[in-house]
Amino acid sequence: ILSLLLLVILVPIVSVYPSRNKARVSSMSSITDTVKGTSNGNGTSANAYDNANPNSSGSLAMDPKDASFFTSRIPPFSTLDPVYDLNLYRYERPANSSPNSRLGPLSRKALPTNAWYQNLLRLGLEEEPTRDHRAYTIPYVIDVAGDIPGVRIHGTRLDATPSQITVTVDEPYALILGAMADGATQGTSLGKGYEVHQATDLGITLQWEAFDMKSTLARGSPYVTMVYNGAVTTPSAVTARSLGLLPTVYSQTSLSDSPIADTNRRVNCESGEVFRVEEEVQLNFVNGQRWVLFVSDAIDMKCQSNQGGPTILQVVPDNNDTESPLIIRAALIMPSMNSESMDGDEAFATEYLGQLRSSKDLFPGELTSVSQSFDVESGTANYAKISFDWDPQSMNSGSGAAS
Repeated sequence: ILSLLLLVILVPIVSVYPSRNKARVSSMSSITDTVKGTSNGNGTSANAYDNANPNSSGSLAMDPKDASFFTSRIPPFSTLDPVYDLNLYRYERPANSSPNSRLGPLSRKALPTNAWYQNLLRLGLEEEPTRDHRAYTIPYVIDVAGDIPGVRIHGTRLDATPSQITVTVDEPYALILGAMADGATQGTSLGKGYEVHQATDLGITLQWEAFDMKSTLARGSPYVTMVYNGAVTTPSAVTARSLGLLPTVYSQTSLSDSPIADTNRRVNCESGEVFRVEEEVQLNFVNGQRWVLFVSDAIDMKCQSNQGGPTILQVVPDNNDTESPLIIRAALIMPSMNSESMDGDEAFATEYLGQLRSSKDLFPGELTSVSQSFDVESGTANYAKISFDWDPQSMNSGSGAAS
């Protein structure tokens, strides 16, 4: 009885599996033979099918004993070179798109994508800055392509329609914090290249090659700050002294009236007068823009401005070498956006200038940051806390760091 049971079980299995294996071999033979026919390469790919025998299901089968059954290879889809024949981009990254030494410490780590200052990271090693190397810091558009090395600050104007808001600038009316040769326009031939010293979510710090000066551009700041290093041992400082370079405020636009030093003294720029500045200088240009300059120390300056010509303010060199940096800050005295009268505009400008004066001493450092958190422990997890760290520095402290 046991033997009969085994026969009943095994006979169907033996009868089923050969048919499956045969079908599988037939299917593989058909595919292999098709590959062989298409890879013939002599224009007679049908010859492979002539040697195949159709089975009962109509598919083509090859004898596995045929050596070609095991040697046929699948041909490539194409033998064209993707770069030279199809004009596709090669895998290797172009040298001019790789981070260069201008990025300083940033060249050794991943760079941010679509950062607000990203255009300032694109300056090549042998390239001079253009107006495309710029950033919208709010409220200014800032680039590094002025007539002299330094930051060029553009006051912005908002043009609004029912469907869009456009920020526009008038390039000739920009103000530059930089450096140039003593009392001459020959400084325009100096290289304007810079190195990115630091970059965070809130700021980017640029350091110039032609002069030992650096500027941290902070987003949302109404001031633009330039720090002129007073150390005489750095190579750039030695080079600057040999070329007669001086800290300079420059604009292509002429003044509408005389500058005002320390709120009450008029300065004659047409005669190249040297004047003393204790805290600030106000500049009124023919285009209606009003700027104020704040200085960290009492300095002597000279002014040059003629009708239709550029405006140049330079720090007069002295014989007292100091390690303390000179800091110059510039801010545009914003006009009122809502006032309908001249008196209203003047009142707004006076109040705005008072606010600029009250905060002129503190400027953002290089290590700014922004963070967010949720206070879960106190049960207020429905509210987010956003913290801005401006790394505040003081113009009145010798080290620069704010207490």
